[in-house]
Amino acid sequence: MSQNTPVTPVKCEIQSCAASLGLLIQRLIVGYVMFFHGSQKLFGWFGGGGFEKTVGGFDSMGFPMPKIMAALAGGAECFGGILLAIGLFTRPSAFMIFFTMMVASFKVHGGAFSARDNGMEYPLTLGLVALGLLLTGPGKLAVSRLLGLGKAKTLPRLVMS
Repeated sequence: MSQNTPVTPVKCEIQSCAASLGLLIQRLIVGYVMFFHGSQKLFGWFGGGGFEKTVGGFDSMGFPMPKIMAALAGGAECFGGILLAIGLFTRPSAFMIFFTMMVASFKVHGGAFSARDNGMEYPLTLGLVALGLLLTGPGKLAVSRLLGLGKAKTLPRLVMS
């Protein structure tokens, strides 16, 4: 987009706007939750243990290359969460979050379903919402649209084109 290209306002019909608003709400909450947890892992923010403690946790669970795995998981959560929330590179960030939450669901919390029993209920929900965003795209209320990065396509349209 050149400097002279004007930004056009988002135009949509009522149903289309409602769908985009729904996607925005999903992106904001999942993005914020992921940012929150990722920044705990990487930086120790919000009462988190920080990177070294995260590495120790990955090591104690038997993950290979725990430093790399902790950086990948924390990065996917923290930075993927930011991108998801604002609607920039939504599909790649949704994929990173989906993958990370599936690992958390089945490797870390796979012994039970209920969150009360430290089960997979919560990370599975976050991961499946991220999968939904991967399939739908960000909607019209996204930074990618404001930057003129093209009309968001649904995954079936991407496959068919």
